[in-house]
Amino acid sequence: MSRLPQARPPVREALQRLATNGLVVPASRGWLIAGINENDLRELFELRRLLEPVGLDKLVRADDRAIAELSGFFDEFRDGIEPAEYDRYFERDGEFHNRIVEASGNSRVIRFYSIVETQIDRGRHFLSRGFEGRAETNLDEHLEICGAIGRRDADRARAALLHHLHRGEELMASHIRAERRAGRLDDTAPGRS
Repeated sequence: MSRLPQARPPVREALQRLATNGLVVPASRGWLIAGINENDLRELFELRRLLEPVGLDKLVRADDRAIAELSGFFDEFRDGIEPAEYDRYFERDGEFHNRIVEASGNSRVIRFYSIVETQIDRGRHFLSRGFEGRAETNLDEHLEICGAIGRRDADRARAALLHHLHRGEELMASHIRAERRAGRLDDTAPGRS
């Protein structure tokens, strides 16, 4: 865990915003970069399972252009994902999940998801170190969601999305446990349960 120095007012305000998003926590002398533990992960994925499906019903009733765009969202990766492309794939992954949420048209859901997404991105970057071997399965899951959207099948899209989120949660939890066992993860930041 990295310790950040005491902050002056403009920086303090920025740190307060980061704290609101759960990225830093106040300490007796300054701030600490927030750790991530299995409980944090479980809570984030619970929120994802609640928020992300909200847009699917509206999405499958969207115009043909929107359906075509999302059903082909991962076409550039259909031949597989090379390790050098992981960053671009993760970026595309985040865009895809955002587009699903945005399809809800609910400004409060979208705004709340943007806060959750900050934490989700931390998880994606944390996981990227252990992503080898999961890329093809992850892509297949995304393609299944895209296919259901293309067929305008909200029930199948929801089931595929929830399956994808469950698999991601389990993989990340396993990675957190492995990192902790190897001594590379201190997930006991102040304020963490």
